[in-house]
Amino acid sequence: MVCRNKDKAEVARADIIRESGNSINNAGCVVNKREVNSHGLEKNFATNTLGPYILTQSLIPLLQKSRGPRVITVSSGGMLVQQLRARNLQSKGWGYFKGNRVYAQSKRQQVVLTEHWAKFHPVIHFSVMHPGWADTP
Repeated sequence: MVCRNKDKAEVARADIIRESGNSINNAGCVVNKREVNSHGLEKNFATNTLGPYILTQSLIPLLQKSRGPRVITVSSGGMLVQQLRARNLQSKGWGYFKGNRVYAQSKRQQVVLTEHWAKFHPVIHFSVMHPGWADTP
C-alpha cells in the first residue's frame, strides 16, 4: 500500500487480507508539479496507480477463495482525455508538467489495470467507475 504512514498501512493491509472478500480502490491525488518520492516514483503515479496495483495484487489470492469477491476501483471521467502511455507511466519528459493531465493519465492506468485483472481473474468481479462530478471550492 502507498500511504503516508507505513505502520498504519501495514495494519490496514493485514486487516483487509484477513477479513475481506471485497476491495475498493479509492486512491486519488493531483500533485501539480513533478515530485518523486524517496524511491524515485512520481507521486501521482505512486498514489493513483501503484498503490491500488500493489494492494489488489496482494489481495487476489484471498479474493479467489472468497464467496462473490469484488474489486471496485474509483477512477475518474477525466481519464477520457488521455490514452494510455504505456512507455511513460510516470510522465517523464512531457516538457511542462500539468497535474491535471498527469492525474487523468493515472486514472486511465487504473481503468486499463482493472480491465487486465478482469480478463485474467474471471472468478473475481472487477468494476471501475466514475464517482460523479463535484464542485469543491
